[in-house]
Amino acid sequence: MSWTDPQEPSTSAAGAEVPTPADLDLGDDRTIPPAAAGPGSAPGEPSRRRSTLGRWVLIGVVIVVVSAVSAYLRRPEPVTQLGMDMFARIPSEQRDALTDDLRAAVGGRFDAMSTSEARTEVAALVQAGFARLDDARLARHLDLLVTAIFRAKEATCASFGRSSLGGTAVDEAVVLDLVNALETADLEEWYRLSVDAIAAEMAGEPPARTVSDAEVELALQPVYESWTVAEQEVVAVVIANLATASDADVCRAVRLAYDGTNLVPEADQAIISLYDMQAAPRR
Repeated sequence: MSWTDPQEPSTSAAGAEVPTPADLDLGDDRTIPPAAAGPGSAPGEPSRRRSTLGRWVLIGVVIVVVSAVSAYLRRPEPVTQLGMDMFARIPSEQRDALTDDLRAAVGGRFDAMSTSEARTEVAALVQAGFARLDDARLARHLDLLVTAIFRAKEATCASFGRSSLGGTAVDEAVVLDLVNALETADLEEWYRLSVDAIAAEMAGEPPARTVSDAEVELALQPVYESWTVAEQEVVAVVIANLATASDADVCRAVRLAYDGTNLVPEADQAIISLYDMQAAPRR
């Protein structure tokens, strides 16, 4: 099967014709389809691909916030230069407020560290701190992630999709390109949420919380049920052919996978967001 030809139909395991990703309209005006299962599951079953979604979350937070740390320590390194440039996009008044708040939260904690050491420390603080944020901020973080995926260039979206859907680590440059796709106001908010997480962890309050597999599966059920059988087959086929699928098809599939998260209540969005953060490997 050629994934470069959007006119060529694919075939499901049962022999039924399934549209390729190019056949799907994922525009803002699409209607929510009847209930369907997630990719890789029979209709009505919860998806088993959940664990491959969102694993880039912590990586993106860490790189972006490390750029802020580097900025106020004035010790930029090549790996964070794009992050430094992104931080510079924020108006100076807001940028100063972010660095002041970060400094107030951590004191001199990073002063004697290399940027590499600071990255490791920030990773631990951010991951732990997100478990202390309220539902509204956790849900907003998820919304910003989805916005970045939809605003990113196709090649960046596809690079992210191959890793996210394949359950592998996302390249740092890809993460930076994704986050850099955000408009300036959203980018500032991304930083703000990350700094808030660090501040919460340093303060040790509110109490941290965790999310179980069962909770996130329940929260994601409306997302699974928003897919038609054709759509869940499309995502499944892309996952099975990640190495050969076109950028357009991979990007379409990963956007479909994230698109339905706006269907669930804020409390469930917070569960999804927190689950991604607590499950992501620290770097």
